[in-house]
Amino acid sequence: MSIRVVTAVILALVVSASIENARAALTPLAFDATFEGHFWNDYQKHASARFSITPNADGASVQSVENGKTTSGEVTVKDGQLSAVSGVWEIEAYNDLVRLTEDNAKPFAVGSTWRSKVPVQVDNTRFDDVPVTVTVASVDGPKVVLQATGTLSENAMLRGYSTPIVLDVSAAMAIVDGQIAAGRLAVSDDVKSMIGEQQLNWQWTLAPARSM
Repeated sequence: MSIRVVTAVILALVVSASIENARAALTPLAFDATFEGHFWNDYQKHASARFSITPNADGASVQSVENGKTTSGEVTVKDGQLSAVSGVWEIEAYNDLVRLTEDNAKPFAVGSTWRSKVPVQVDNTRFDDVPVTVTVASVDGPKVVLQATGTLSENAMLRGYSTPIVLDVSAAMAIVDGQIAAGRLAVSDDVKSMIGEQQLNWQWTLAPARSM
């Protein structure tokens, strides 16, 4: 299961006070990104990287520094989301946060809610959308705190068998002055297979980059 499965628990995001501001022109951003996952038979996956976005006339340049290796590329920006760059998993984490604001057509107000979705990888090739309810938890000037949760029960083909799974997603997101400032996303996958029950879980975070 690839890092792209980082789809689901958004634990705290700060967003601008209106949907228009949330999709404002990019400014330079830098994050410390982490991924922690526990999968089949106690297999664990850990990753951390310094992720930066620098806007330019054609979109933006992105750079990921992971374990001393630097990967960079040019991306286009559409509705606040970045196009993919091979090897830069942080882009999908960033886009999942932006996507949560897409279905809100009104300025943010405390207590307002809307429906959105988070794509989650359920097998080697398949991604399913988990429906989530996004809630405005607080508004403090240009800072808005969003929280989101959702559940999807379905069957997935695992090792050739149709297997019941339950995906739980929760989230929170941070954007200040129209830009994502921090976020955390987590998913749990309860698998009830013929060989027993297992719970897979993973989460990632985007935190403001620490001074180097």
